[in-house]
Amino acid sequence: LFLLVVHEFSGFFFFGHTLFSNIWAMRVRSIGDTETGIMARAMLRVMAMSITAPTSIITPLAGLMLVNKYFGGFANAPWALHAYVAFWIMAGLQLVPDIIRYAVDTHKADPKRDVKQAAIRGIGSTFLTFYIIWCMITKTTAF
Repeated sequence: LFLLVVHEFSGFFFFGHTLFSNIWAMRVRSIGDTETGIMARAMLRVMAMSITAPTSIITPLAGLMLVNKYFGGFANAPWALHAYVAFWIMAGLQLVPDIIRYAVDTHKADPKRDVKQAAIRGIGSTFLTFYIIWCMITKTTAF
C-alpha cells in the first residue's frame, strides 16, 4: 500500500507540475513583458530541478516495483510495459529538453524563445500521459 501511495502521489505531482506550470509559463512568456517572462522562466528552472526531475525518477521506479510485486512483472502485465515505455518517450519529448534547457539556460534573456516548440512537445506529452492513465485504469493496451 505504501508503494502505491508513493507512486500515485509522485505521479500526481509530476503530472500537475508538468501540465499546469507549462501552460502558465507559455502563456506568460508569450503575452507578457520581458521581465515577467524572465521571471517565469526562472521559476520553471527551479521547478524542473526540484519537482520534475525527482518525480520523473520516483514515479516509474515505484510503478515498476508495484508491477513486479503484484502483477508478476511485465510479462504478465503488458499494459504496464506500454505505460512504462510511454513514460520514457514522454521524458524524451518533454523532460530531457526542459531540464537541459533550464540547467544550461543560455537564452534566459529571451523568454519568448522556443515557446511554440515547447507547446508542441507539451501537447504530445499530454497525450502520452492520458495513454498511461488509460493503460493503468483499464489494464489494456492500444497496440
